[in-house]
Amino acid sequence: MKTKYLAFILCVMCAVSISAQQFKFKAMDGETLTDKRTGLVWLRDAGISQKMKWKDAFTFCDNLKAAGYDDWRLPTKAEFMTIVEDYPELESWIPLMEKDGFSNVQKEYWTATEAFENSPRAWGVDMRMGTVDRFTKDVSARMLWVLPVRGKMK
Repeated sequence: MKTKYLAFILCVMCAVSISAQQFKFKAMDGETLTDKRTGLVWLRDAGISQKMKWKDAFTFCDNLKAAGYDDWRLPTKAEFMTIVEDYPELESWIPLMEKDGFSNVQKEYWTATEAFENSPRAWGVDMRMGTVDRFTKDVSARMLWVLPVRGKMK
């Protein structure tokens, strides 16, 4: 009897966790997703950019006009982490982001956060491996995608 009761509690806990995760983002206009917890607005098309160097990612966001807005920017490490914070580590985050409403999710993304001030490295997110790591910023061999964001965290 205790085993059945424990199994029931675990199933309810999993269902609540999955249910909460499914409703983390609100689709606004078909082109954006708003994170209900942070208020940040993300482009739904996570493959809107080409792979690029870190410094070019800022220019891309500054010049981007999408979903009727022109105030897109490169997210900080802390902002990007709000998307993946509930995902298990060391597991591909691509299908999890797609389940959350993003489309065309790519392998690796830049953040605006340098590893340390004037560092040759910046923080990036490896969606295939489920990790956050430092990547060399301005080497042609190390180019990542960009997932623009707008707004400020609550």
